Amino acid sequence: MTYPPQPGGYDPYGQQQPNYGPQSSGPPYQEPMTSVPSSPAGGYGQPAYPPQPPPGYGMSAPVPEPGERPQKVTVGAMSMVGLAVLWMFSALMGVVFYNQMSSNMEDYCKDLYSDTTYDYSSSCSDSMDTGGFQLFLNFFNFLWLLAFIIVALFALRGFSWARITSFILNGVSLAWNLIVMVCAGIFFAALESVSSSTSSSSSANVDDIIPGWYMPSVLIISILSMAISVVSLIMMANREAGDWFKANTQARAAGVI
Repeated sequence: MTYPPQPGGYDPYGQQQPNYGPQSSGPPYQEPMTSVPSSPAGGYGQPAYPPQPPPGYGMSAPVPEPGERPQKVTVGAMSMVGLAVLWMFSALMGVVFYNQMSSNMEDYCKDLYSDTTYDYSSSCSDSMDTGGFQLFLNFFNFLWLLAFIIVALFALRGFSWARITSFILNGVSLAWNLIVMVCAGIFFAALESVSSSTSSSSSANVDDIIPGWYMPSVLIISILSMAISVVSLIMMANREAGDWFKANTQARAAGVI
């Protein structure tokens, strides 16, 4: 009695039956060769050590100290202090000028109306009632004086904002002094016209109202202020000064100073 062959190629008598299925004739599988060494953990294609970063990556060169302050910066800042002194002197001169002109105006009115019964005291007092304007002008001069000194001190310490502000202050100072000179010229021209039209029999003259020292003082202070402003602008705009302010800004950002 015979039995049919069992699955798996074995018959019941232990003899292996021939396998008629497809045969694999290729070589056994091998891992591909690569130039990258595998990691100790056996990860495929992983380098043994991470690649080194390029030079300079993740680190910056140390920021140097700004160095000694250039002489041009010192001259420019001290020029602003000089402007502050001139502003203070101009304010004091304005107070003296106002008081003296008020007294001269009263004497002029007294002489002009001496032969009449006209009450000149009220009209002359009203014409010189500029106390509010004088107070505002003195306050304005004080603010300018304070601004020049503060900006000059911070400029000496190398703050870039102080350098930029110095350009603005000096520019405004130039424009202001030009306006003062033009207005003073117009005012005194009008005063001369009034003086020539007054009666020659009057012993008083319109010129006596304005103190003689005022006009030359205004011209001298205005010219000096403009010259100092120009010097300060040139010194602060110098390239050496600009590099020093830039170095100070970088050093402060890096915590060096």
